[in-house]
Amino acid sequence: MNRGLVKFLSLFIADKEKKQAFRVKYDAIERLRQKIMNERVRISNLSSRIGYFNGLCADNNTADYYTGLKCGHVFTKAEHEQNVKNLKANLEEESLNNLNRILGWADKVKYLRILEPKLFYTPEEYEEYKAYVDMKYEIEKKEDYFQYKNYKLPVNFFYPNVFLYKNGMHTLKTLNKMSETHVIIDGGGCIEDSALVFREFCPNHKIISFEPAKPIYELGLKTIELNNLQNVKYENLALGDKNEDIRINMYGNDNIGANSITNSNDNNAIQGKSIRLDDYVKEHNLKVGLIKTDVEGFEQQLLEGAIETIKEQKPILMISIYHNYHDFYKIKPWLESLNLGYKFNFFKGIDNHPCGETLLIGEIY
Repeated sequence: MNRGLVKFLSLFIADKEKKQAFRVKYDAIERLRQKIMNERVRISNLSSRIGYFNGLCADNNTADYYTGLKCGHVFTKAEHEQNVKNLKANLEEESLNNLNRILGWADKVKYLRILEPKLFYTPEEYEEYKAYVDMKYEIEKKEDYFQYKNYKLPVNFFYPNVFLYKNGMHTLKTLNKMSETHVIIDGGGCIEDSALVFREFCPNHKIISFEPAKPIYELGLKTIELNNLQNVKYENLALGDKNEDIRINMYGNDNIGANSITNSNDNNAIQGKSIRLDDYVKEHNLKVGLIKTDVEGFEQQLLEGAIETIKEQKPILMISIYHNYHDFYKIKPWLESLNLGYKFNFFKGIDNHPCGETLLIGEIY
């Protein structure tokens, strides 16, 4: 009811006191209505902000994978604590400190509802975090590609773990001992972003990348062309424990690196092929100096298909272990059980996630 209508209705009230009371009551109702509208707007704004901040929170899977909470891989607290103990076993001081820092971040997830960086990181870590933030503003859009520093990609997919933290390559202790006759195996080559960093650290080594998803593989070919990458072999294949046809879940343009091998008949899945690295190495008579994997939780199968190469050639290992609880806690003890003499380290950059992009690094020295 608007004020004009109230005034019109009040004309039919002859008693002046009743007329005034009518208008006062209306004014009170109008103020209450306006207050309710303001509250609705405030609640709507708060809901939007909560939705935004929830996006900064680690999801339940993150907490499960890295803290042992209801993840289905452990059934008692004691079992989880034993897995942590096994993960920490036989580590040198530097490696143990790196692991404790990562586990410390994971532990904070249980107590922080919002991963606000100033609450989550120490002051020293927060300074490093600023470089991660700055990176986003240094990416330039060109006519038909994107550029960050000297790196060019056909799509805006500059992951900090690759381009800011260099896949942890600077932490390797034996890289300079790797002969130029040894090849680098890039399992989960995606759009050849890691190949750009490998070329930076190993300018004369042959790089062999494996990417099974055809649409992503075609983007990788553009990356090779844009950056004039030389001595790179790019295979439209997955690395696994079998030579077989596979299905690959495609997650769209929001995260082209998250495509994964699946057993489901999802409509988004496409066809591909996987091979055992051992068979590929024998077929091409390769000397392998480094194996990097980031295959969305298919790491164990890849390693089992590369077991003979690992045993015989003992390459540097850079294994992504952040995709699930098993990989995080079980791959290191499994590799240690082979008694090959590997020493292990952990690497993770600061990227506003407690444990994402964690690398297990294995070297013999």
